[in-house]
Amino acid sequence: MLRFFCITLLLASCFQFSAYAELGFDISAFVGPIDCFEDVAAAGYTFMIVEIQSSHKDFNYDIVHNTVNARKAGINDIDIYIFPDKDKPADEQTSFALNYLIQNGVEFNRFWFDVEDQPHWFPTCEENINFLQTMLDTAAKFLPHERIGIYVENYYWAPIMCNTTQFSNYQLWWPRYDHLENYDNWKPFGGWSLPVMKQHTPNVTVSCAYFDVDWRP
Repeated sequence: MLRFFCITLLLASCFQFSAYAELGFDISAFVGPIDCFEDVAAAGYTFMIVEIQSSHKDFNYDIVHNTVNARKAGINDIDIYIFPDKDKPADEQTSFALNYLIQNGVEFNRFWFDVEDQPHWFPTCEENINFLQTMLDTAAKFLPHERIGIYVENYYWAPIMCNTTQFSNYQLWWPRYDHLENYDNWKPFGGWSLPVMKQHTPNVTVSCAYFDVDWRP
């Protein structure tokens, strides 16, 4: 009887965890306007992260169209992310992106800084750390600390930022393409004890939309 009771409690806790877990998606600046968010919502996706500036230095002017259409489809939980451009002043590109969102009435929750692909960063960790810090400090003039985060995995954090723990007080969005909706493969780095969100599956198509899949507990 006791064994049955313990198993029942374990199953109940598992079901409670999955009940609160959410499935989302992120779209890059390259995808253009999307007009099928109803299909995406029907497929079970409840939150979205949209890139406002790409690794090719393109600014995503379709972000207004896509966030408006997503909300019409019932996807109201929206974040924004930016791929830093080392050839532009860190403060200016951050201010431009956030001012554009504000001036165009784009409501969003968190603002993420994408750290990946070494050729897009400076040769030294010191330059990269200072550059990212300036971007984060600029974002803090617009948003409270809890709405600012970093997207990165250890594969890039180690060579680009030399494993600094300077930014561990920011939330972490962690990419790991293992197709798993859990943190089982997580290994701490950069001072982070655990991410708040995981990107686990790339290159998914739902109707007319093309995106990567994200999960958060």
